[in-house]
Amino acid sequence: MKIVAIEGVNGAGKSAAGAFVQRALQASGQPCLVADPAGFGLVGQLLRRHVVHSSFEQNPDLDAIVFAAMRTEGAREIMRAIAAAPSTVVLLERWSLALAAYGAADGARRQLIGELRAVLKSALTVDMTVLLDLNGPLAAVRLANDGEHNRFELRGSVYLDDVARLYRYFAGQEARTEIIDASGVQTSTGERLLAIVNAVRCE
Repeated sequence: MKIVAIEGVNGAGKSAAGAFVQRALQASGQPCLVADPAGFGLVGQLLRRHVVHSSFEQNPDLDAIVFAAMRTEGAREIMRAIAAAPSTVVLLERWSLALAAYGAADGARRQLIGELRAVLKSALTVDMTVLLDLNGPLAAVRLANDGEHNRFELRGSVYLDDVARLYRYFAGQEARTEIIDASGVQTSTGERLLAIVNAVRCE
């Protein structure tokens, strides 16, 4: 089993890049699952849409706790889902790095973030984290072409740029982390992600 976390600010193209890799792997006969752990489990399915809605009042510490809980439960459910196919490549749309970047940008307590990231680490071993690096202004332009926006996206390009900067900062402190410039065409980003996923060796 190979587990790769795809990270990046909203608008970076995580879903598109993950779908590109999934199609390529499945075409070669390699089982692949792309999943957002925060929305994969029952709790996540019930809460995620409400938690990111613009009407949900911001509370940085609570946000961090809720997202950590949803991702932890989702990881458990993902492992159950692929139990019959242990050779599956799992691509997670966000994991621990998101908790650090968004938590820091929102003002969550550093100690709390550290403790919650430790919970995620104990819940699931990620073989590689790949950050799709995109600045806030470009992320905002891409998001403007989408339909409904969640409360994090509605905070605008300055906020998104702060999150992107923090992503780079925390990624620089992590082992087994690669950074891809995601400002180009999404097909190119997907190809670079595919190359990294194929090169990953499980611990």
